[in-house]
Amino acid sequence: MGTEPMPNMPDGSDNASLRKRRPPNVDLIGWAFTCYHCSHYERYFPATDENGEYTEVIMNAPNRCHLCAKDKYAWQKRKDLVQTLPERANGHRASLHTYTLGSALVCHDEQDADREYYRLHKEMKQAFRKLIQSKWWKNRVQGMFYTIEVKRTVIDDYGSVKLHPHVHAIVLHDKPHDFKKAALDRGLGSYTYVRRIRGSLRRPINYILKYALKGYGDPLYKGRYYETTGAFRKKKE
Repeated sequence: MGTEPMPNMPDGSDNASLRKRRPPNVDLIGWAFTCYHCSHYERYFPATDENGEYTEVIMNAPNRCHLCAKDKYAWQKRKDLVQTLPERANGHRASLHTYTLGSALVCHDEQDADREYYRLHKEMKQAFRKLIQSKWWKNRVQGMFYTIEVKRTVIDDYGSVKLHPHVHAIVLHDKPHDFKKAALDRGLGSYTYVRRIRGSLRRPINYILKYALKGYGDPLYKGRYYETTGAFRKKKE
């Protein structure tokens, strides 16, 4: 869930807008989410001939640049999640959470930053998993939609990079709990942010996706873009 293989893509325009390029028909994306950086290729499409028999025709299809492909993927995921997650929440109390490992790490060159990125992402994942697999969490939380982000910030003209790992999450829980103490007791950082979500989940879902899809197309990023647990997970039929 939440993953997609990445082809080799050309760089794209940095001023792409989802709102301006939303397809007119949600079931037919066609050439939506394209820009002048995108190219095209020929492919076979199913069709019927004049006798009603099945055939195939050759037509041009978009070969999207990286940013347009990211916009298309984000639009599809956003549409799907906004339709399904609120229904699965099923009236549970929801809150927006942020968890950290502690202080940010400063690296003084790109190679160090790349190595530390993997390490911090893995450490954040392991530390957070320790929290959500604990009996304390399982007895209090009905479900969660979350992503892990290692924020990279260039902090000077010499290429020094600050890395800050954290988790963004929508958590379902029927009563208020001391999530900050629970996180601290299980090895996470002292900064834990929790805010009750009142009303629609649409904006919080968009907020989580904004961070989840930062890893789209990034060769350093491994694993799923986001995860769901409990009530937020699709039930097997």
